[in-house]
Amino acid sequence: MIYVGSSDERRCGSIRAYAFPLSKDPIRPTSSITIHGSGITTMCTALSSEEELLFTVSEDGSLAVTSTAQNDDILSKKDK
Repeated sequence: MIYVGSSDERRCGSIRAYAFPLSKDPIRPTSSITIHGSGITTMCTALSSEEELLFTVSEDGSLAVTSTAQNDDILSKKDK
């Protein structure tokens, strides 16, 4: 999966996931979630023995930690 963060005014704070490798067909995200109220400036992933986590920081300085569980290709917020 490839994760893309948005700072576009229309999709501000959105994360989109794309299947990898990319195909020649029109590229469409496999899932999308809006997690911040302002543009995303930084993203990184971290692996543990149980899951992969996606860390994002937005223009307003807020940090979000999201589980990238591959369950039905949906990004899911982690309530911990």
